[in-house]
Amino acid sequence: MSFERDNLRVLEQYRFHSREEFQQHCLQDDSIVLSLRLNEDGLTTHHKDCAYMKNAQNNVELVTWPKYGVRAQDFAKFKELASKAKVPLFYECRSSKCIAGRQRYNLP
Repeated sequence: MSFERDNLRVLEQYRFHSREEFQQHCLQDDSIVLSLRLNEDGLTTHHKDCAYMKNAQNNVELVTWPKYGVRAQDFAKFKELASKAKVPLFYECRSSKCIAGRQRYNLP
């Protein structure tokens, strides 16, 4: 079975439902945000202060482009749930903040 948007349902507990909730999460030092990729084939990870996250905080669109939040220490659990639901995770953001975050938290 390949990825479909319905696969995201298992991650609902991590999904943002309001701009305020999203912005509060982005203020935490160890925040990780995962957003639906443009070609809708999985989620891309972003770290605090990444250019994408800063832009997204001002232009939050949570229905068409759902976003999910997790703290770094809880990322392994999120990753396991995503894997079981066949939701691919991508670590491709080229922001220096995302690269530093992946190194800091030992992510790919």
